[in-house]
Amino acid sequence: MRLVLPIILAAAASAAHAQEPSLANPESIACGREYCFVSNIGEKLDPAARDGDGFIIRTTLTGQPVAGPAIPAEGKLNAPKGLALLEGVLYAADLDRVVAFDPETGETRGEWAAPGGAVGLNDIAVLGEALLVTDFTGGRLLQLKPAEGFTILATGMPGANGVIAVPGNQTAYIAASGAQLDGGSLYRVDLDTGAVEPLGQETGIFDGITWGPGGNLIVTDWVDVHTPTPGRILAVDPVSGTARDIVMSEPIIGPADLTATAEGLLVPSIPEGRIVRVPLE
Repeated sequence: MRLVLPIILAAAASAAHAQEPSLANPESIACGREYCFVSNIGEKLDPAARDGDGFIIRTTLTGQPVAGPAIPAEGKLNAPKGLALLEGVLYAADLDRVVAFDPETGETRGEWAAPGGAVGLNDIAVLGEALLVTDFTGGRLLQLKPAEGFTILATGMPGANGVIAVPGNQTAYIAASGAQLDGGSLYRVDLDTGAVEPLGQETGIFDGITWGPGGNLIVTDWVDVHTPTPGRILAVDPVSGTARDIVMSEPIIGPADLTATAEGLLVPSIPEGRIVRVPLE
């Protein structure tokens, strides 16, 4: 199977917290039945800043921004990253907390402080009635049960970034960037025991991870965070860890936390301020 990237769907713009949507360093995308939601770090690319300029916009299922109530409708987001939809609620990782929103109105539905002083919560994945949340700075995998709060599931994954769970199984996969964005690994995590093992030999500045056709993992790799450099998208065997590069028709700088839809893969490019659709052939 060959995947190509011919369609650029959105360009960066400057307005935030407005009904007319725009992108400002988009980081993560999660899709429901009617819309997708994109987290935006804000006009300044500072993923650790408590500057209150982060926000979430809606898009079509093909990644085209659409107008709608501001998210958040009240209060502030600083540098939101991972998003997930669980039981009709939109959850966002925002540095040291997870915040829940009504996806229709943008109203806040809850907030949970990260355990152990974590300040770099990153990606979110659904696991049954709970959420898996990566802690980038702590190299940890956390679990959030909205009715109970956080627990720590696993440690020892420097720069833990993207996370995806195996449906109906107590296994998760982590894409790590390295503690200093200097290169990380892929990991398989046993959620019952907390045991962590490397998945294959591939290394990179990994960011997003999702399921692709044929049961492969699809992983994004920045390659270089210091100099604008075309990133990679990899198809990874979840058993052996064997990886292959997906052929792209044009480069993407800083491919981030992607998602898969019936329309293909949607890949945010943070520094380029755009979303790219990857049709699946």
